Amino acid sequence: MEYYSEEEVVKKPFLFISYSHGDYDIVLADTRQMYSMGVRLWWDKDMECGDNWKHRARDIILHPNCLGVLFYSSVSSYLSQPVEEERAWTLEAMRQKKSRGFFYVSINPDGLSTLQILRDTFCKIKEEGYDAEKYFPLYRVKQIAEVFASEIIFIARRSGKEVCETVYEKAKEVYATDDLSVVLKNLAKRGDAETTNGEYVYFFGKFCDKRTENPAFGNGLVSVADVIEYEGEFYFRSDLHWRVLNKNGDDVYMITEDIIAVRKGGDELNFWLQNYFTQTAFNDEERTMLKAPVRLACRADFNDDNKNLMKAKCTGAAHMAEVSWWIADKGAGAALQASVNDKGEVYKHGWRFRESEQGVRPVIKISLNDLVKKLNKQDI
Repeated sequence: MEYYSEEEVVKKPFLFISYSHGDYDIVLADTRQMYSMGVRLWWDKDMECGDNWKHRARDIILHPNCLGVLFYSSVSSYLSQPVEEERAWTLEAMRQKKSRGFFYVSINPDGLSTLQILRDTFCKIKEEGYDAEKYFPLYRVKQIAEVFASEIIFIARRSGKEVCETVYEKAKEVYATDDLSVVLKNLAKRGDAETTNGEYVYFFGKFCDKRTENPAFGNGLVSVADVIEYEGEFYFRSDLHWRVLNKNGDDVYMITEDIIAVRKGGDELNFWLQNYFTQTAFNDEERTMLKAPVRLACRADFNDDNKNLMKAKCTGAAHMAEVSWWIADKGAGAALQASVNDKGEVYKHGWRFRESEQGVRPVIKISLNDLVKKLNKQDI
């Protein structure tokens, strides 16, 4: 396939692709598809780190016709020196060109979050016996936390076709208006939001996710954007991912895609959901949008259309284990509460909720119209 030359592509609005060699095959497949759809892209198939590359990346990203950067985020890119340079120039471009609709996107493989990629990066360093200060220094962790903060655009790359179509729809808007930021954000975060049961709908709210101390962060770290150290333990305040559980007119019930915490059940858990979780996960505006107290799901919430949601992803406090998660239904006795196991099967007999710790997946009720209004008024 014939790609645009560097001289040709910069003559009109274009998008810059940032990636590492470890993701070359994925990027090559996506760029071919996007080129065939008419998206103008600048990417260097043979890039090498060095002073020459630093200057080229700066000149291209800061070029007046560069309207955005597509970051292919992965362990490989987090460890890459050239990609670090591109993140730095992207931040500079945001400061210089934000008023003209400049934007950037994180394309995350297999739907992984930035937090999960960070964890995988630290695991890679440990497995390979790398020197963390040399290969993943603290300043780079800070930069990633700054660049990939919650307010920027994420596309969960579950397929190349999905990514290409998403970028294409936004690119059409950009070339017509020179401002694609809001349109791209809407589509990326709503996921073409047909609100059928089980569909991914929105990043709504953020939650402090407890994690044990990781030496790779170094000593004395107080706060790096969404990474917080408190009394010797690390907390990651990350986006909550919601899926539609059921819909009734404009009202939708949504359940978190992930198991967000591990706690004991019963009334103590309900109190925790309606107080600590509600107060820390949502800001004042978001709390006013909730049309009912936060609760647990129950067996009656699930049917043939949404039963796929019963198998949860284990992240956060549960990320190292396959755990069950509480539902509101009572078990076989007064002190027992039902749960759903890691295979998505209901354990009707239940666990002793005062003694057993299981996963938590909150359920909220919200107006779809209010949700879309909030989404559409957000800016980058």
